[in-house]
Amino acid sequence: MLLLAANVLAQQLNQPIPFDPQTKVGKLPNGLTYYIRKNAEPKNRAHLMLAVKVGAIQEEDPENGLAHFTEHMAFNG
Repeated sequence: MLLLAANVLAQQLNQPIPFDPQTKVGKLPNGLTYYIRKNAEPKNRAHLMLAVKVGAIQEEDPENGLAHFTEHMAFNG
């Protein structure tokens, strides 16, 4: 029974996360992918998020520190 439950869980973990159908997705000519979803609360406000596909684990030796620099420019620049 435990093996069956573990097998079912493993199959579920391999499935892609369902995407919200109310979210509009597009791609700009420069390759930037954007996601737009209506947010009614709080009123008269916009909520923006930036996801940058960089990280220290993805850097090659000549790029060392680029992810850290990007983080500082996004939040302090």
